[in-house]
Amino acid sequence: MPLHRALLPAALATALSAALIAPSTAQPRAARLAAQAPAAAPRAESWPPLKNVPTKKTAETLLAGLTTDNNAPNVGGYARREFQVDDNTAWKKWPDNCTTRDKTLVYFGKQIKHTNKKNPCEVTSGRWGNPYGGPDAKVSYTKDADVDHIVPLKNAWQSGAAGWSGDAGKQKRINLANDMVEPQLLVVHKKDNTAKGAKGPEAWKPHTSYQCTYAKAWVRVKKFYNLTVTSNERSALETMLKAADCK
Repeated sequence: MPLHRALLPAALATALSAALIAPSTAQPRAARLAAQAPAAAPRAESWPPLKNVPTKKTAETLLAGLTTDNNAPNVGGYARREFQVDDNTAWKKWPDNCTTRDKTLVYFGKQIKHTNKKNPCEVTSGRWGNPYGGPDAKVSYTKDADVDHIVPLKNAWQSGAAGWSGDAGKQKRINLANDMVEPQLLVVHKKDNTAKGAKGPEAWKPHTSYQCTYAKAWVRVKKFYNLTVTSNERSALETMLKAADCK
């Protein structure tokens, strides 16, 4: 028998054995494709939410019931002290000696620290989300953390608070400026709070990812304190509430 014929069965057996030992290319194909697929984007860090934000449907109903007053922006006489306990105290101090700012920073923050022994309520460090800047925006330093009034105090003054008279009216303004129950206070980055200033939603809006929540909170606060809206303000709020992702 020629030598090449004698070697053929042995070579065939070797190849067959290798095929049996080698992993199947059909079975791991899905695994290989999965490995090649781009990794899913990491989920944005979650932060404590605004309290008592109504549903879209409720907010639309509340907005429809607000009075329109296009003369409101012309109302003068606003001063921050009109919403303060006294001229030297911007934020109300509660029975535990902590201010509204202190408590709001604690509620919305993570890794909060109080290292000032003379003022144990003071937040000296922590981390916060910044929904005005987007789902991934953050505030990493206390000096950059502002407590924003969803409805700016000047806007509130012009849309009704200027007419709250006497001691009861002053107390109502103080309550509005320090309200930690209605969705009126939120921690944001100083630069975004500065950009917003006293503007209404017709002139300034947060990141698109937060516009629905912002509009719902704005309407709830305006309704709770019986404040008016302008036509342009109403239109801007309606647009935000009608967004496809607004629930």
